[in-house]
Amino acid sequence: MTSLKRRLLGMSVFFLGTASGAWAQSPDISLGVDLGPTLLTERGGNTRFRWYDGMGRPSLVTLRLDLETGWRLVVSERLQGVRGESDASLLHEAYLEDPGTWRVGKQLMPFGRDLLKENVMAARINTRLVVDQLPISIAVADAGKRRQRGVTARIGSRLGVSLALGNHWTLASGSLSPVRLPEQSPGAGRGFQQVYGIDYIDIRGPWQLIGEAIWLREPESTLDREEWVSDLRTVYRDPERRFRVTFGWARSWRIREDHYRIEGEWAVAPQVSLVPILKFVRGSWQGLSLTTRIRL
Repeated sequence: MTSLKRRLLGMSVFFLGTASGAWAQSPDISLGVDLGPTLLTERGGNTRFRWYDGMGRPSLVTLRLDLETGWRLVVSERLQGVRGESDASLLHEAYLEDPGTWRVGKQLMPFGRDLLKENVMAARINTRLVVDQLPISIAVADAGKRRQRGVTARIGSRLGVSLALGNHWTLASGSLSPVRLPEQSPGAGRGFQQVYGIDYIDIRGPWQLIGEAIWLREPESTLDREEWVSDLRTVYRDPERRFRVTFGWARSWRIREDHYRIEGEWAVAPQVSLVPILKFVRGSWQGLSLTTRIRL
């Protein structure tokens, strides 16, 4: 075990031990279920069932404890892992936090909006810059040998700048989902040592315009190449919350590969919605997934 991992584990044990005294004060306990049973049909006629959608978003069962101290303990587990992913654990997140200030445990690393989504054992702080009071989040991570390790950070609100430095970034099945399938995550020992990103969101009534671009540098393997990836999407949300429609265009610039997607979400019953996702690559149909989203 590396010294960094020992420190992170030690911090987790310390915070959990400190919080245990507060549990005697009757914490507010809640259980959340976010299920996404999905049927996926790919080009070539292959159809299969899975517990994550076409963008790699998993089905989760989440336990949350809100303590009287103001701290929060969150543990969530996936119903299904992704074939070929370096993280074989079904544990999605498990952290203790002082909301808005710090977080310790397995968590989503701060970076951009959607292109880099890495869940890693980490220690994170949230603060604001003295100049302009811009929010900044910084996390130090160690997922183990041949997996994500290093530092990530994001500065900004509507306009954000991000970086990830260290080893093996982009391994998670949820990363780069606009330009690759969840099962195309490269596996342990791959990825990049440096990732830089910029993102922006503009909200006008029911419309959202979201843009993000990242630069992948210093590949860990000869199987990987430096790349620029961008994602631009327009989202319309019905003011009465009956449906949502997303049109997205993503591009891998080095290999000149364009990806398009149409994603919808329609409420069919209280806490139940249908989420179809249609994907195209280089002008040809790539796949269709149909998810029944159940939130309890």
